[in-house]
Amino acid sequence: EAREERIDELKAHINSLKATILEQNENHEEFNAVAKMNYMKSLIEQNEEQNENDEEFNAVEASKERINKLRTNINSLKAKIEEKENQEEFNAAEAREERIDELKAHINSLKATILEQNENHEEFN
Repeated sequence: EAREERIDELKAHINSLKATILEQNENHEEFNAVAKMNYMKSLIEQNEEQNENDEEFNAVEASKERINKLRTNINSLKAKIEEKENQEEFNAAEAREERIDELKAHINSLKATILEQNENHEEFN
């Protein structure tokens, strides 16, 4: 009878140990699940932060690209304005030359008329 009591005690102790092991396994699984969730949460936060950084970087890059396009447009417009000014200066110079040529032709025509009148006057006298 003492032996059966001892066996019952040992069985009870074994069952208690099994329960403790099961509880520890459950606690360990819960701990692992919590640790895994915390790790995943950390990864998600890092990913969100990286996405924000990428968006900021992309916005900066887009701004730089727009600025470069605007600079290119400004330089193109400056070149067109300079070309137009040069063309206008050339046209004005060409018009002055034409006017000078016209005036020279008119002067020569007047000289010829004066010479002709002088010759006629001398013939008359």
